Amino acid sequence: MLFALRMFWREMRATWRQMVFFLVCLAVGTGLVITLRSAIQNLRVALVRQSRGFLAADVEVRLPYGRLAVLRPRLDAVLTTFPDAARTDAIELATGVVADSEEATRVLVRAVDERYPLDGQILLESGTYHYDLLTGRGIIVAASLLDRLDTAVGKPLKIGSQTFTIRGTFRREDTPTAIGASPLVLMSAADMKTTGLLTPDARATYAVRLRVGDRPDRIADLARALRQELPTNSGASVETARAREARVSAPLDETENFFGLVGIAVTMLGGVGIASVTYTIIGQRIRAIAVLKCLGASSSLVFGVYTLQMAMLGLLGSACGWGLAALSVRGLGPKAAGQFPFPVVFELTWSAIGQGFGIGLIVALAFSVVPLAGVRNVKPNLLLRSRVEPLALPLRWALPVGLLALGALYALFLWQAGSFRLGNTVFQTMAVTLLVLYAVSWVVIRLAGLGRHVPLFTLRQGLAALRRPGNQAAVIVMTVGVGLFFALTVRLVERNLLYSVNLAAAENLPNLLLLNVLPSQTDRVGAVVEQHLQTRPTFIPLISARITAINGRRIDFAAIREAGRRAAVDREFRLTYRAGLDAGETVVEGTWWASTPSDTLELSLETFLQNNLGARVGDRLTLDIQGREVTGVVSSIRRIEPRRSQQFFAIVARPGKVLEQAPQTFLGTVKTDVLDRSPDAYRRLTAAVTRVSPNVLVALTSEFLKTVRTILEGLQSALTTIGSLVVFSGVAMLIGAVTLTRYQRQYETALLKTLGARFVTLIGLTLIEYGALAVAAVIIGGGGALGASWYITRYVLRSEWLPFWEDWLIGAGGTFLLVLLVGGVASWDILRKKPLGILRSGD
Repeated sequence: MLFALRMFWREMRATWRQMVFFLVCLAVGTGLVITLRSAIQNLRVALVRQSRGFLAADVEVRLPYGRLAVLRPRLDAVLTTFPDAARTDAIELATGVVADSEEATRVLVRAVDERYPLDGQILLESGTYHYDLLTGRGIIVAASLLDRLDTAVGKPLKIGSQTFTIRGTFRREDTPTAIGASPLVLMSAADMKTTGLLTPDARATYAVRLRVGDRPDRIADLARALRQELPTNSGASVETARAREARVSAPLDETENFFGLVGIAVTMLGGVGIASVTYTIIGQRIRAIAVLKCLGASSSLVFGVYTLQMAMLGLLGSACGWGLAALSVRGLGPKAAGQFPFPVVFELTWSAIGQGFGIGLIVALAFSVVPLAGVRNVKPNLLLRSRVEPLALPLRWALPVGLLALGALYALFLWQAGSFRLGNTVFQTMAVTLLVLYAVSWVVIRLAGLGRHVPLFTLRQGLAALRRPGNQAAVIVMTVGVGLFFALTVRLVERNLLYSVNLAAAENLPNLLLLNVLPSQTDRVGAVVEQHLQTRPTFIPLISARITAINGRRIDFAAIREAGRRAAVDREFRLTYRAGLDAGETVVEGTWWASTPSDTLELSLETFLQNNLGARVGDRLTLDIQGREVTGVVSSIRRIEPRRSQQFFAIVARPGKVLEQAPQTFLGTVKTDVLDRSPDAYRRLTAAVTRVSPNVLVALTSEFLKTVRTILEGLQSALTTIGSLVVFSGVAMLIGAVTLTRYQRQYETALLKTLGARFVTLIGLTLIEYGALAVAAVIIGGGGALGASWYITRYVLRSEWLPFWEDWLIGAGGTFLLVLLVGGVASWDILRKKPLGILRSGD
């Protein structure tokens, strides 16, 4: 072991420039893994903490207010068997409020009793919370509401038919609405009943929070008893604090595994560089290996020494990645934390650091162990030869060692993916992609060799330099090309998607939405809108339903293993009924119904839902509509073209008495230019609608589209950053390759100077060499991005594709100039050296 450590130190001093290249290949990937996993883990901790504060109980039961008379006796009967359970009841309702300044907005009203909250305390901006603040029509509001309505503590606020007085504000960081869309307003349950908002068809929720104590078995027994008495199809939901934490954490677990795989993919690109540089280093150390064997060292000992050296380099490269991650978190963490509406602290976690070191070690060994097998072919008699042949890999050793390394990488992907299916798919995709890209890079470099027939000396010699031994040209082209491909594909898809959204908004989508309109309110709300906008809204019926059975057979959603497919079908759908097809809909299977109403229920499914559900035309689909089951026949399958459509419903029904009598609300849509001509019209309309129907939400489509754009731009920024890191990895490999072939380049440059080459000629040779590398990377990355973005836009998003040449040219041109600049700067000192000293040194 001591001998191995001494050899490691000796080799590090002798080949430190090559080792820097090795470390860079690892550091970028492991740093990305550590950073991304730490960020997701920090976010999970913050969300779980927020979730606990929001629930503030062991168990929460939520009942639809319209079915309270039926369900509450069942709830009370269960709780009589748990006399030790503490309880607080609340009513939650989204509604509109109007300030004395005539400003209006939507809020979430929570009417509570004197026992609220069961756990913790409500922190106010000033003073201490007590229930007396809510008695006599007092309310406590989120601080953001004061700014939105231009009001203050002590001022009145109209809710429903009553006027309340604002008596305090929540501390923003402690209010549960930090994760919600509407500001929270707290009032007493007694006052809520006087507002006139709790009508029989009001979309309110009756929430009961229960505290049992620190006994997990008792909590589980209570939740089990409640679920048996209040099944999901009754409209009730029962959730424990632990289940809520798991529900919040589950999507983040999947996100963490996905970004972990992205980090491994980047590390794998570095691994290709590691394999190449290891082969070059061993080739340069053949004589040293022969000396060791002359002194009695066995092939196994030499192999073990160099394997230990690569393992230690893997750990050292992971440590460098740790340092890069620490710098990125310190620099970007505070800015990223400010983007969230709840407190979150970004810092590196030991779990992520440990995984980063594990990934770095496995990748370093897996990609270097096959080239290291070549040490067994080094014979001691090589010292007697004047010329050393290139390193050859013995097949009988390289094949089993290579299979072992492949198995280690496969296990690494399964570990990081968290599931066999995902890990296996990503590993196969990554392996095939790397092989194809490496082959394409190799072909491009070989084609550059045709430049030897070019009469111009500078161009001929510059292209020939691409095939210099140890030049790593194919690896550099592949890595830079993949980074450009990734970043440019994301950018082009995002531009096409936003273009489609903007075009659809301009051509088809309404610019005003009226949400949660009750059947009894359509005439009243329609008249108010027509008075302010000179046009009457179109009302679309909305019915909430869940799919429970196909052809009479109950669907076991838990048995659906694919998370995406399960999420697509195991949810509450918003369906509608209408006589005709929308402008962007096409029937691809079956036939559309006649325009006359029907006594039997006919359904049309969108293709995405139909594929995930496995239903066909003629199948009988059972829907649960707020506890009542109805069965309809699938008569058609529709394809929706997003750009031309105004409505996006997975399930559409034929008009008839079956659904017209079901509980429903209406969505009002308005397309008008009054809002553009009069910016104050929206504010006046919102206040007027809130006064006559406080439960109705008035929303601008532009605000929704703004949210969509923000999400897309945030996702695009994150993925483009990852692509930029891959490009950086390729640039780092370029710098390493210059260092790796430094002595060869110095000797060639010295010979050319001796033969009369001028400094301008040498600069031209360098620029042509790196320009050719850059062009090859642009061909792979830029060309691949055009093809990938076209396929995703046309066949996944089903939209029109545009190349957006200005973005493509910026990405491709920027990459070209970056490679050219880095290559030129890295070679500058070599070009400036005097030839005499280099030739005398024998380099």
